Amino acid sequence: MDYIFIFQLVLSSIFFYLVGSIQFGIIISQLFRKIDIRNYGSGKTGTTNILRTLGIIPAMLVIFLDIFKGASPVLIGSIFFDDQSIIAINATFVVIGHCWPIFASFRGGRGVASAFGGFVSFIPIPAIFILIIGIIIIASTKYISLASIVTVLLSMICIIILIHFDYTSSALLLFAIPTGLLIEFNHIDNIKRLINGSESKLGQKINIENE
Repeated sequence: MDYIFIFQLVLSSIFFYLVGSIQFGIIISQLFRKIDIRNYGSGKTGTTNILRTLGIIPAMLVIFLDIFKGASPVLIGSIFFDDQSIIAINATFVVIGHCWPIFASFRGGRGVASAFGGFVSFIPIPAIFILIIGIIIIASTKYISLASIVTVLLSMICIIILIHFDYTSSALLLFAIPTGLLIEFNHIDNIKRLINGSESKLGQKINIENE
């Protein structure tokens, strides 16, 4: 048994879970309006709820910071670890931390931006193509949640295909599959609303004075 590997994996996974637990949505909502974003809209800390509640500038700050947070295991981990499996698992723990943050009573976001940060760091060109597909879905349907659901599924399929053709390491499955399933699970309520036609569209605002 490789005890050094296990020690590195456990220690780094805890560290990146804590990194993921940093909720930029809460920080930005406190800075801009002195509110806890989880008390408004969907109750999530991610970009979509920030956009509907606080507007475009706070939302852009949150998505940039969450993407950077998701990319941190690749950017930092590649300096310290040669084993891609450790980096992939660390990237998964960032998303877990974002969704269930220890610093915020385990109430976070859905993990899409953080997962994209990891995805674009591992395989940038395919990630950009899938991002474009997501933008097209949002532009044509106005459903951000639908774009998230579809692009996460496409990302998992894309990574499996790329591994099959030896474009990337099979260790990436340790990030793609658990993260993809986790995010789809977090969108079950959105899927139900999409089916019954009650899902909110892009452009719908939340009046925090009435919440």
